[in-house]
Amino acid sequence: MISFLFIVFIIYEKIGNGLGRATQSLHENYDTKEKEQFDEKFSIRVAVGVGAILIGFLIGMNGENFPMAVGMTEDFYYGIFMVFVAAGAGVLVHTGIVALICKNY
Repeated sequence: MISFLFIVFIIYEKIGNGLGRATQSLHENYDTKEKEQFDEKFSIRVAVGVGAILIGFLIGMNGENFPMAVGMTEDFYYGIFMVFVAAGAGVLVHTGIVALICKNY
C-alpha cells in the first residue's frame, strides 16, 4: 500500500511539473487582446454549459410526456439527455482550461 502511494505521488509530481512548463509556453501564445476577449465571453460560456445541462435534465425527466414514434420508448430521450450533458460538460471543461491558460495560474 505504501509503495502504491509512493508511485502515485511520484507520478503526480512528474505530471504537475510537466503541466507547469507546458502552460508557461501556452501563456505566451495569447496576447492581452485575446485574454480580454476571453474575459468578456467567460460568463456567457459558463451559462451556455450550465444551460445545456439543465435542458438535458428537462428532456430526460419529461421523456414520457414527449411524443413518441411507433416502436419508440422513453429511453430514447435519455440518450438526448446524455448528449446535452456531454455538450454542456465539454463547454465547461474547455472554458476552464482556457481560463487557466489565459489567467496565468
